[in-house]
Amino acid sequence: MLAVNEQVGWLLAQGDNNAAGSDLFIQGHPEYHRRDLAEEYRRDLKHSKDIPANYFPDDNPHASPALSWASDARALYSNWIDAVYRSFSLQNK
Repeated sequence: MLAVNEQVGWLLAQGDNNAAGSDLFIQGHPEYHRRDLAEEYRRDLKHSKDIPANYFPDDNPHASPALSWASDARALYSNWIDAVYRSFSLQNK
């Protein structure tokens, strides 16, 4: 486990693979557009009344989402691209 949260469990995990490398597993959808989760929540209201924690200000689903994770998503993708680039660079030397 590379990143774990007590409330939701693991976010990032890494494991060895059969190709003498490693695999990275990402839980969730950090690639979602800023408002996708709000649209999914409103779409699924007929099935569940659970409000996503810390997504809407004061847990009010009628408010606009807080959208507080943009810098975290950018850092995740930037680090991932950098790791992939370094991995390919080392393999091709």
